[in-house]
Amino acid sequence: LLAMDVTERKRTQKVLRESEQKYRSITENIDDFLYTFERAGNFFKPLFFTTAVQKVTGYTQDEFLDDSKFLLKLIHPDDFHEVKRKLKALWGSIPDTTGELELRIINKEGNVVWVRNKLNMVRDYENKIQRIYGLVSDITFNKRAEEELKESAANLKKLNEAKDRFLSIISHDLRTPFSSILGFTDLLIDDDTLSDIEKKQYI
Repeated sequence: LLAMDVTERKRTQKVLRESEQKYRSITENIDDFLYTFERAGNFFKPLFFTTAVQKVTGYTQDEFLDDSKFLLKLIHPDDFHEVKRKLKALWGSIPDTTGELELRIINKEGNVVWVRNKLNMVRDYENKIQRIYGLVSDITFNKRAEEELKESAANLKKLNEAKDRFLSIISHDLRTPFSSILGFTDLLIDDDTLSDIEKKQYI
């Protein structure tokens, strides 16, 4: 008969279960989604996506896990080359382990969604990236507000330019008649030899 004290192991298992439940509760109740990729030879394979990925993209976790390039396929065609360039720069910027990208994706309904992708990379002793952790946030609302602000600023600038042009035109057009009025006024004030008939004529 062999007896072992497993109290510590049971306590550890309980703590791990509680920790996992808390982590799952947090990740499932936020609008941002988390993901993990791991190096497999010369490629990276997806290991994990939180359920919030469906809120942002419309696609399920399984669809992302079944295709290692699925996330790249959602990138807006106009942003793809720029994203590729930035990723290449991140991979090569040794010893950096963090980065951030803002890009557009096409969701399942075909709508454009602006996202911010924060990256955390784990490198080995040769500085090769072995694992990637990502946090993706939907920033569409912020981008729309930013665009509206830029549009308002541009419209305000146009209005100011139009106002300045208008004042310039008015100033130019009024200069000649005002010069005549001021000239006759000075004459009426300074010239004491004018008769009443001449004064009325000038007025």
